[in-house]
Amino acid sequence: MRIIIYGRAKTIQRLAALLVGEGIEAVSAAERLDKMITMQKQDGLEMAIVDSLAKEAKAACHHINEFSAIPLVLVVGNEQTDWKGLQSLCADGYLPEKAGDSELAARLKAVLRRLLLPDRLRKSGFQHSASEFRAEQDMGKIQGIPLGAECQ
Repeated sequence: MRIIIYGRAKTIQRLAALLVGEGIEAVSAAERLDKMITMQKQDGLEMAIVDSLAKEAKAACHHINEFSAIPLVLVVGNEQTDWKGLQSLCADGYLPEKAGDSELAARLKAVLRRLLLPDRLRKSGFQHSASEFRAEQDMGKIQGIPLGAECQ
């Protein structure tokens, strides 16, 4: 599995160390939106993690959501209170920046399991692919519940 991380250097270093410890390849884009866009076009990226406190984090999230179907996870600071603004970035999961390493690793594993569920279901015979599942979710068609309305 390959995950791209966009954000501040300290956040990237910490997350990359945790991911590598789990056997996951982490590629970093620092706070360079142009580098992230170029790297996002590479094959094999399965998830993006964006530091919500990084420069151009909002633009990075919008680009990821517009041009790919990979899951997006936001790293959020404890001092952030604009949850409505964060929800408009259409993240699939959230990780607290100030969590200890073991808590952050546990939360990251939980997010990975949840986001990989559609692929596991498909491999077990479920008919929808992960991208179809995400497309249905984005359109609010899962069980008739309007999901992601604020993202459209």
